[in-house]
Amino acid sequence: MAASMIIWGTQVTGLQFFGYSIALCGMVYYKLGYEAIKGYTGEAGRQWADFGNRQPVLRRVAVIVLALFTIIVLLNGLAPAGVDPKDYLHEAKTKIGM
Repeated sequence: MAASMIIWGTQVTGLQFFGYSIALCGMVYYKLGYEAIKGYTGEAGRQWADFGNRQPVLRRVAVIVLALFTIIVLLNGLAPAGVDPKDYLHEAKTKIGM
């Protein structure tokens, strides 16, 4: 799926992406099992904490960039087809009085 999106520019809807994510998570769970996944996530948590202790500013920047990226992706997915997401965001702010 990712290769198709990158090479041929295939459009994927949010619902399709969600479905692919669920299928991929199920496949990983089936292949590795709960205990292995639990071990990997524990190690990832320890490394993330260690990274935060060594580079606290860089960790904060990484979290902020990830949050902004997530918001941008969500807003692009919520905009109706053929509408510029910036215009959609401006219209939404106008409606709620911001």
